Amino acid sequence: MKTTGTIARRASGWVVNLRVDGRRRQLSCTSKADAQRRLAEALQGHTEATEKPSAGYTLREALNHAHEERWRGQTGERTAVLYAQQVVEFFGAQALVEDIDYLAAERFIKHLQEQGNQAQTINAKLSKLRILQAMALKHGGATQLAKLPSNLKLDNKQTLVWEDAEVRALVADLYGRGKEKEAAMFLFMNEMGCRFSEAERLKGQDIDLERGLIAFWKAKADNKEGNRVLKLTPTAWECIQPYVPAIPSHRVWQLKYNALLFQVRQSMDRLGISKARPLHTTRHTCGSKLGRAGLSGLQISAWLGHNSPTMSARYVHLDTAALDGCHEALSAASAGSITNIAGRK
Repeated sequence: MKTTGTIARRASGWVVNLRVDGRRRQLSCTSKADAQRRLAEALQGHTEATEKPSAGYTLREALNHAHEERWRGQTGERTAVLYAQQVVEFFGAQALVEDIDYLAAERFIKHLQEQGNQAQTINAKLSKLRILQAMALKHGGATQLAKLPSNLKLDNKQTLVWEDAEVRALVADLYGRGKEKEAAMFLFMNEMGCRFSEAERLKGQDIDLERGLIAFWKAKADNKEGNRVLKLTPTAWECIQPYVPAIPSHRVWQLKYNALLFQVRQSMDRLGISKARPLHTTRHTCGSKLGRAGLSGLQISAWLGHNSPTMSARYVHLDTAALDGCHEALSAASAGSITNIAGRK
């Protein structure tokens, strides 16, 4: 008689999945140790190894296939594999993909919530479980799989702004991982409220460190953003100063959107922070600081360069002195010096 078996975790507890001469049998257990004992008893006298069952498509196999076919060499490979490994660790490497049902997935969600994972992170890990299911279908490990729970609803209140403590933690994590330029650019965007595209376009000729001024220019004529010359906050000055190129026509940051976003999300995942649009949220953060400081809508719009067609004429003649209040408010509300945050000497 040929017997193979695996251990899996269910909403009701641990179970042993046995296949005896191709016929499936399931044993309910009170604990993982109990499941291991009963599996050993069932396999006693048989030559089949529990680590490599001959029947069924395991999560370990699904992870290996997904890594090779979906994630290897792609942006976000490390995070994708890390999340998938957490799925495998929870259910067990030898658990069959076909055995993971709706209730089992709900148990996984509850476990992640208890671990402090935010909704966005939980949804990302659920997506990896769905990919493992897709691998089972593709490689003949299953013909029909259970439907998994829908993604959790995101709490938009958590995504509106970056809190100072979050900014400090993220900048410190980036800096600690050797991503100094990413840390500086992220903090700079929080300080000045510029779009990523505006920061990316900056050249040495747009920055006057001696006078503490920076110029943001339109990439093309439109009504979505306005040319403006602003005073750098002390923290923004410190962030950008090391990266101002010697040749005025050269770019300052030399960073692409996806590269910065990837590193920011890496740190967010490590810190358990959830933001739907982490880079754009830096702009909302700056605007919120100005609003809390009592600046007028006209001043805030002029600082952020978000002009409407009917207001653009009023901003054309706005002198930089009229924005001193914005500069002072942001300087006072800064999340802190990058030197202090990163512990740099």
